[in-house]
Amino acid sequence: MRITIVLPFLRLTGGSKVLVDLANGLVARGHEVTGVVPVRLKRLPAGLGRIEWLWRAPAMRRKYRWFTPRFELRIVPELDVSAIPPGDIVMASAWQTAELVAACPPECGARAYLVQDVETHEHPERAGATYRLPLAKIATSDWIARELEEHWGATVDAVVPLGLDLTQLPGKPRPPRPARRFGMLYGTHPRKGFSDGLAAFEEARRSAPGLELLVLGRVKTPPSLPPYARGRWNVDPAQVASVYGEADAWIGPSRSEGWGLPPMEAMAMGCAVVTTRVGGTPYFAENEVTALVVEPGDVAGLARGVSRLAADGGLVGRLSEAGFARARQLTFESTVQGVEEALARLTGGPRPGA
Repeated sequence: MRITIVLPFLRLTGGSKVLVDLANGLVARGHEVTGVVPVRLKRLPAGLGRIEWLWRAPAMRRKYRWFTPRFELRIVPELDVSAIPPGDIVMASAWQTAELVAACPPECGARAYLVQDVETHEHPERAGATYRLPLAKIATSDWIARELEEHWGATVDAVVPLGLDLTQLPGKPRPPRPARRFGMLYGTHPRKGFSDGLAAFEEARRSAPGLELLVLGRVKTPPSLPPYARGRWNVDPAQVASVYGEADAWIGPSRSEGWGLPPMEAMAMGCAVVTTRVGGTPYFAENEVTALVVEPGDVAGLARGVSRLAADGGLVGRLSEAGFARARQLTFESTVQGVEEALARLTGGPRPGA
């Protein structure tokens, strides 16, 4: 199949990484994939956009080497139907690109929409309206599918859970000893729950003052952290696994997620995990079996989970071993295959190799 994926931007975030890995995986399975990304989303006056593109596109291409794209990457001045090549499938990857894909003519291919999150936290009406567009929707978790159907009147055509590229996560289970160093992802948006996680960790430290916190994040200006915390900022994607490797356990405090990759990645690296029940976490985080799981916003529950892992080495070892095994059952190869099969149904043809 000739597949075009339309991206609003490429950033060193989980969502962008999933799209790049998906495009690379589809290429590896024999498809012709083109990624279209604009220099900017907001249109400039006539002529200025192309002038900006002339000097920004080369710099963006150098930056995108971090992602090692194996597909054709087209950096365009702005998102426009004229930038979309003919093909079998044209797929939106975020609400900012869905309107464009819906307007594409038939020669661009069947129209699809990969939904990695319910993106109504900043532009609820405009983002929500895109879920009612006549696009075949592929959700990456059951939670997303329910939200789209129940709250936005959308029809979801397929649910394809996210898996991990295990070649990038060379972990192993941790020994059964109390956790001393905890990891957590930094985020400024309230839905990421960083303040909840920090409050929970501080509560746990009252009874175990020797606990340390490792904070992973991508920021322009590093925030000030408490003395017990150490930041790892703007880490090369190839080195992120080493950050998980420095932690004994991981805290996933999000209030809302489409999936929740960091706790899953931490589990695949052998960390014991305490996480909220959001997005895709039910696929891999089973309470008291593979992780300690609490409801979103439950600071006291997170604090109890941290305290338990800090005090009970047997619990750390048990969760580490079971979580490691569960996380490594969900592979990115299965994600690519699931998306491929969903797209093949749109074209009416069989999946290559089926």
